[in-house]
Formats: sequence, structure tokens, C-alpha cells
Amino acid sequence: MQVRLINDQLLLEPVERKDQDRTEVYTDTGLVVTRAEEKVRPNMWGKVLGVGPGAKDNYGQHQPVQVHLNDLVSFSEYEKQEVFIDDVLHFVVAESGVHVVIIE
Repeated sequence: MQVRLINDQLLLEPVERKDQDRTEVYTDTGLVVTRAEEKVRPNMWGKVLGVGPGAKDNYGQHQPVQVHLNDLVSFSEYEKQEVFIDDVLHFVVAESGVHVVIIE
């Protein structure tokens, strides 16, 4: 199945990272908070499989997207839309929902 993304939408393949398994977090003041008490899911990671043409500005011109194919990106769980393409789970996230890009 072919997919055409619109505006600044990204198609992501879910990726598990080893550092997501940490059970405790250290705050700036040195306080140790466990994930269960924190009640916040860690950021999710995905590999970019598709990129839309970019969001349009006030003049109708597409603004270039700063994320490229095969980049590894971090985003919040609340920023994603889950889609199944050929029975495989993928995420659609707006470029503005991406927090970090890791270029390998």
C-alpha cells in the first residue's frame, strides 16, 4: 500500500531504545524518582519512513521539513496517531511534535 503524507506529517516506524528501560530518574537537585511514581511515560522513538512536503506559510508556500528519511526521532506519546499499513503498526506525527533528531 502506498501512503502520501500531507503538510508536515511524518510516517514513523516504532523503535525501542535501551535507555527507555531505566527505572529511575535523577532530577536536577539529585532527587531519585522511579518511573512508577513519576506517572509520565518516557518519550517514544521512531525511524522516519516518510516525510510530507512541509507546512504552508501565509503565502501558500511549503516550508522545508527539517527531518529526513531514516532519521531517528523522539516524540511524546501524546503527539502520535497510530495507523496500520499492511497490518504493521506505524505512527504519524507532525514535525512540530518531534523533540529530538538523532542523525546516525
